[in-house]
Amino acid sequence: MKRGQIIFFILISFHMVIGGQPIAEDPNPSSPEGDTFNFQPHSAPVPRGVNPREMHPFGIYANIGGPGILGGSVDYFLKSYIELEAGGGMNAAFAGIHYHITGGRNIPWTPYAGFLVTYTYEGSKPGVYIPGGFQMVQLSGFGLRFEAALWIQQGKTGNPDSPFTDIEFFGYLRFALGYHF
Repeated sequence: MKRGQIIFFILISFHMVIGGQPIAEDPNPSSPEGDTFNFQPHSAPVPRGVNPREMHPFGIYANIGGPGILGGSVDYFLKSYIELEAGGGMNAAFAGIHYHITGGRNIPWTPYAGFLVTYTYEGSKPGVYIPGGFQMVQLSGFGLRFEAALWIQQGKTGNPDSPFTDIEFFGYLRFALGYHF
């Protein structure tokens, strides 16, 4: 390849990445009318007026952190701003509700706050998990979640015969990657 061809190839490649309009005519047209280069972006354009949470309400996620430490969860959007979630992992199961502050908008990212009930496998400790974070649901179905939370649960005192009497507070982070159907 000559230097001019390489520069042309780089410009065309850059143009494809940013999804622009055709910039050059095809030097070897495939039809008598003379087709032009028609570079399309790799994903379809976002239709106006479509909410990704309404289009794909059911999601499956793999989680790192949070109440399950390492596990999975499922979620379902009752409305574009109300989400039910249930899941589990290595040390706990959880279920609850999230309120998406900008969930009614037709945008992929939305901040949320929630309230989940937890149950740890060891010691039967019930608890409350209060997350706040950001979730993304693309029109393609791809989902991503980042959150920080306060986990409050009952704990045992130093005496093994005593009931659950202490309250324990934990700060947690969670990252989740998933897909919505």
